[in-house]
Amino acid sequence: MIMAVDKDTNTVTSMKEMMQSMAENSSIHGVSRWVTSRYWYQRVLWVLVFLGATGGMSYQLSLLFQSFQSYPVKTSVDLKFSVLSFPAVSVCNMNPIRMSKLSLTSTDTQNVMNGTTNGGFSGRKKRSLKDKSKQIDDRTLKWSNPASESYQEDLVDKLVSSKLPRRRQRHESSNPDLQRRPALASYKRYVNHHKNAHAPLSWLDTLFALRNLKTIAGEGKHKDVKFNQVGRQKRSHESGDLLSDATGGSSLGSSSGDYTWSGSGTGFDTSTYTPSGDGSGYFSADGSWSYYQDYKDEMDNYVIDEWTERVSQFHAEFLKNPSDTREKVGHSIGDMLFSCAFNGKECYENNFTLFQSLEYGNCYTFQDSSYITKRSGPLLGLRLTLNIETKEYVSEYMDAFGLRLVIHEPGTFPFPEEEGFTLNPMYETTIGMRLVSIKRASEPHGKCESGEEFKKLFGIEYTIPACLKLCRQREIISRCKCIPSESYIDVGLANDGLKLCSNSTEKIDCEAFLVFKLENNLINCNCRSPCRQKVYSTSLSGRLWPSQKFLTEHILKDICSNKDVKWYFQSDCYLLKNKITIDDAAATRIAQNFLKVVIYFEDLNYEEIKEEPMYDGFQFVSDIGGALGLFMGASILSFVEVFQFLLEILNLLRSKIFVRRETTIIPVKEMMFYQRNEEMKEIS
Repeated sequence: MIMAVDKDTNTVTSMKEMMQSMAENSSIHGVSRWVTSRYWYQRVLWVLVFLGATGGMSYQLSLLFQSFQSYPVKTSVDLKFSVLSFPAVSVCNMNPIRMSKLSLTSTDTQNVMNGTTNGGFSGRKKRSLKDKSKQIDDRTLKWSNPASESYQEDLVDKLVSSKLPRRRQRHESSNPDLQRRPALASYKRYVNHHKNAHAPLSWLDTLFALRNLKTIAGEGKHKDVKFNQVGRQKRSHESGDLLSDATGGSSLGSSSGDYTWSGSGTGFDTSTYTPSGDGSGYFSADGSWSYYQDYKDEMDNYVIDEWTERVSQFHAEFLKNPSDTREKVGHSIGDMLFSCAFNGKECYENNFTLFQSLEYGNCYTFQDSSYITKRSGPLLGLRLTLNIETKEYVSEYMDAFGLRLVIHEPGTFPFPEEEGFTLNPMYETTIGMRLVSIKRASEPHGKCESGEEFKKLFGIEYTIPACLKLCRQREIISRCKCIPSESYIDVGLANDGLKLCSNSTEKIDCEAFLVFKLENNLINCNCRSPCRQKVYSTSLSGRLWPSQKFLTEHILKDICSNKDVKWYFQSDCYLLKNKITIDDAAATRIAQNFLKVVIYFEDLNYEEIKEEPMYDGFQFVSDIGGALGLFMGASILSFVEVFQFLLEILNLLRSKIFVRRETTIIPVKEMMFYQRNEEMKEIS
């Protein structure tokens, strides 16, 4: 940039000349036209055009900043090839208790197994659907409390718009002896009447079944709370909230309570719990208790057949047994594992890790980081032959034989009740897998969970099902002060003194209320998707297995060669030893104990789905340069010129201030005296 200077003294003359010089030599388009145009209207026109371009550039830059700060992501899908780590495989015998070990369980469990509990069960039949005109419509609901109208409307959007269970009618048997029949006879009667209508119930339904069972059996007197809306509101203000937060304060009615797994400690204090037998402690100020009460009244009339009620009570009693007892009475991997091979190499029972399930008892996980698949195909996968010990099945509670199998990411906790496949005996099931690797963008571009804090707290890898389960457990343990009646993950959340929620009708109601709120998003667990996840897509096929010749010449021969032959195989080994022909019925009976499963990768090509920032810093700077060039023809060098111009202005101001400070003012008399002296010197 050229400054305006005096030709003789080579110094700056004025600010005006400096600005004129800057405008004439600026590389920003249009600025030079301010001073070079001959007519005033041309100068005005160029000033207006420059201001318009500046406004357009400012708007464009604001959009760029908004887009950059929204942190958009793009999803890329790549097909890659590599050797693959083998996933974890968990298996559960669907029979939780061996018949021969039933005597090791508690007396209550044995009574339930033998069908000798007091009170029996109430048979229920379906009731026809209500007329559609009587169904709840969220558009016609009216509320009596204007103060809570806004919240109620929001809650109705969540609760009423979802499909509520159908109202059913309870039919109590008039014959007390009929109610005390064994569950197997009840189940046959149920099948005859409702052959095609049986559907699995949610866990909340099972809680109500347990609650009704306790009422029928006389173990706890439940006081149904039925009153109008005004009565509910009055009661909620008069009674304290039993379900207070363990950390001191927030009511269960609060819809907050997000879990970020950053808290310290894993135990909960039971000293603040004050039991309330009349149920008043469950009320909360947000009004959700009234909706729960309506839902509970609905569920009290829900159809639950005798078989389901009996199984629910058995699960509740079974969970009351200590974990070591449940392990002893359940199926062991040593008895179940007939043969095991991975990549053609034999594997053993010590390659399996035990975990327990409420539904299935002992379960076992096959996993090791050293298991690598280098070739695809069924010959180099995992091949398991398992004996499910059908003769050990408790016929009063098991209506079929089978094995539950879950394929999951190594280090994660499996949930066989909700995930996986059911494998049939007398079948060889082939499961082909394909890997899908998912990588999600972390903050600020995404909201995924790294799982580091989760693993520190609970010792398992983070998954959404595990997060939801543990969130539910923490809520129930913290607020109801009991161990959940559902499938429980023992990660040290509960204190030693806590008992099962199913031990008390009051605790069952507390647990059911919490489950109701969790399922309707009134308590937010904030379980986000994991940042890294491996998903195994599967395809199943199968065939009848084994053939009778293979059964007698290989399987039965191997069984009978062992020193300790199971009691249910001793007669078959006698026939084999004495070379007595094994007929088809005996062969079928033996084959019903065995199944085979082959798990392998169909291809070592795997799909990688990756989220990446769509708008990074380099792209952002490039777009800014494009906007500046489009509207003003400017570049980064143009801003250097502006910066230099500002420095010159500061330098000019500094020079003026400096000159003023250096100038000395001399009085007139002294000046005249000084001039006379000078003149006298010249004359002399």
